[in-house]
Amino acid sequence: CEVQPKFADVPPGHWAEEAIYKLYDAGITKGCSQEPLLYCPDRDVSRAAMAVFLLRSIKGGNYTPPAATGQFTDLPASHWAAPWAEQLYTEGITKGCPDCQDCYCPDKPVNKAAMAVFLLRSIHGGSYTPPLATGSVFTDVDENDWFAPWVEQLQAEGITESCLGDPQRYCPDKIVSKAAMAVFLVRAFAL
Repeated sequence: CEVQPKFADVPPGHWAEEAIYKLYDAGITKGCSQEPLLYCPDRDVSRAAMAVFLLRSIKGGNYTPPAATGQFTDLPASHWAAPWAEQLYTEGITKGCPDCQDCYCPDKPVNKAAMAVFLLRSIHGGSYTPPLATGSVFTDVDENDWFAPWVEQLQAEGITESCLGDPQRYCPDKIVSKAAMAVFLVRAFAL
């Protein structure tokens, strides 16, 4: 019987333990360190890491994207994340950085508002647009917010829930941790 490796920084009973190991078992993550084996659950998810998480969730843990061409001005083809970011663009999941269409902003952390778009386009395809917002169950998401339709759809699909008790909130500006990302991916892709 093979013993599953354990992340030294994911203690038994960690709130995201099950999701983290599902990602690991599926090959979607190899962790942030091999010696010792670490996951870094509290580390922010960067746009570079998000590209890897999403493409491996869509295409399988052994997926490797085609070589990069240098499409983004802030991500040379030689950068480790360039192939991942360019493939995410090719699939229509990203259009680049909101502040710079020729940029990818690989080191910028992903907040929950942007994550809703990334996840839904990954699930439904790059041309996906959610239904119009009708008034979220989350008190911090106004139906006129640009991200409101995405958040409402993410909640309707059972991928997200309140970040704080009552009243229910989404916390759209909160940066997504690797632990939280594991939970979102497991729910989104039924891993």
